[in-house]
Amino acid sequence: MLDNTELFQKILYTTDFSKASEKALDYVIKLKGAGAEEVIILHVVDISTLEAYEDIYSLKGMSSNQIIETIKNEIKKKLEGIEEKIRAQGLKTKVLVRIGKSYKEIVKVAEEENVSLIVIASIGRGVKWGVFDVFLGSTAGKVVARAKRPVLVVK
Repeated sequence: MLDNTELFQKILYTTDFSKASEKALDYVIKLKGAGAEEVIILHVVDISTLEAYEDIYSLKGMSSNQIIETIKNEIKKKLEGIEEKIRAQGLKTKVLVRIGKSYKEIVKVAEEENVSLIVIASIGRGVKWGVFDVFLGSTAGKVVARAKRPVLVVK
């Protein structure tokens, strides 16, 4: 049986920079009291969003690789504030930016990094079905359905 010090050692925190993600961050920080030691901060640039970026940056004469690196660097700068907030609580951090389908990348990173818990925000557009909330089409719902790790969904 796992004790509290083993249960949530390594957390995957996913953010899309929304208010809901900010609220989820508060829960991540509180998990230090449950044994959290490290937080992996993940932002996924969805493929459809990438296409819009490519349209904008290609006007500046940038190649696809340059566009991707520029986007990743811009997002990493945005993630610095989140990283500082987590480190201020005495937690180790790692920042990742991935490109792909959000739910697939979240599940993939959770396995690659061998996390104890995935924390993800839900904007609450789920559909009530009996006693269960079914998040039809949402990233959070797809992560819950596919992840092999525990998932904390914050509304």
